[in-house]
Amino acid sequence: MSMPLSTCSPGLCNFFYSHSASLSYLAYIKLLALLAVSMKTVFYEFAAYLNLRFLMSQEHQDVKTGTTTVGIVFDGGVILATERRATMGNLIASKKAKKVHAITDKIGMTIAGGVGDAQQLVRIINVECNLYEIRRGQKISVGAAATILSNYLNQNRFSPYYVQLLVGGVDTGGPSVYSVDAAGGATLEENFVSTGSGSLTAYGVLEDRFKPNMTENEAIELAVRALRAAMLRDSASGEGYNVVIITPEKFEYLPEDKIAGYLPPTK
Repeated sequence: MSMPLSTCSPGLCNFFYSHSASLSYLAYIKLLALLAVSMKTVFYEFAAYLNLRFLMSQEHQDVKTGTTTVGIVFDGGVILATERRATMGNLIASKKAKKVHAITDKIGMTIAGGVGDAQQLVRIINVECNLYEIRRGQKISVGAAATILSNYLNQNRFSPYYVQLLVGGVDTGGPSVYSVDAAGGATLEENFVSTGSGSLTAYGVLEDRFKPNMTENEAIELAVRALRAAMLRDSASGEGYNVVIITPEKFEYLPEDKIAGYLPPTK
């Protein structure tokens, strides 16, 4: 027999204590188990309430997550690009942070948010994609990889991973990019997407210069331009570029000397 949480009140406890002497051993154990389950539910609901209050507090809202990431779908593939600065408050903690990771040989993921949380998710999704391939005997699709991340993040929404992710690549359905938030929401982005503290500036460039069926070189140039604009105006973004090109034929990290050729001339 199930009992609502609201009825696990002093009445149940009073009944337990006043009748414990006359109860059979089995009934005694059942009442004890019911009380334990009810108290466990109370604990989890109270913990979730406290965590929600923390997330909504002004103190937490003042904590800024620095990074700029960009995902662009072009004719035949996907560009994933980020800058390389990692911050810790006002401190530049690293100037060579890696924010684009290979999930499979045709799927990549960009990370924005807490470094520890993001790196843990990279390890988890790598294992899950490998298991998917072993169990089913086929490559995982971009949408399936994004769904696995989405489900995992949603299951942990009361103790969230402080991340914002882009999952992009090429599968039998063609190129695609998904945006995945900390609560587990996964959105298919048709053309382009940006995340992080510099995303507003990056979006200005993306909205102005994107066009359908761009070539690979045009998409790389647009991604670099968007990141450069964000780096000029966002103090948490900087220190260079990470650019990954994903097509049916390759998963390529673009070297710095080639990226320099896509930079607009300095004024």
